[in-house]
Amino acid sequence: MEEIKGLNEEAFDWLGNIDKTQWTLAHDGGWRMGILTTNISEAVNGVLKGARHLPIVPIVEITLNRSAQYFLQRTIRANRMSNANQQWADYTFRLFEARQAEAIQHIVQKFGYNQQSASVITLSTTGQGSSTYVVKLRQQMCSCGKWGTHEIPCSHAIQASRHFVHVVRNGSPSITNFGMNDRQ
Repeated sequence: MEEIKGLNEEAFDWLGNIDKTQWTLAHDGGWRMGILTTNISEAVNGVLKGARHLPIVPIVEITLNRSAQYFLQRTIRANRMSNANQQWADYTFRLFEARQAEAIQHIVQKFGYNQQSASVITLSTTGQGSSTYVVKLRQQMCSCGKWGTHEIPCSHAIQASRHFVHVVRNGSPSITNFGMNDRQ
């Protein structure tokens, strides 16, 4: 906030009058999982793009036709994902795969078998040292904060899970065997 205040004091005052749960991830209670706008508002905006200047009847017709096409395309995509037994949306799955690849470079030191806790060291590729994170698989928590904010296991959690026989199985979205090599 101090950085915003330094750039624009009027913006700082304006943000100070708005409930922080409405515009920050840090104060949302974990409900948005990294998403600041609702998917439905984005979908409606996409459907109405280019139709706002028209009279009401064509807007309604365009909205109906584009909405039908939108949901038909999404149904086809959802069925494809379901038939392939894919648990996550394409974007989420690509992000997970990227994190799996990144995880290979991490070093894990287990320190709590029952809680499935570990210390994970990430080595810098630029030669600027390393960082250490604490992962608690049973609690689905990593000190980097990515797992809790986005509900997608971070690279530290993925690498830590590879070092435990029992993999975390509860959670939303399902993260069954997320540390294993079961590619979709």
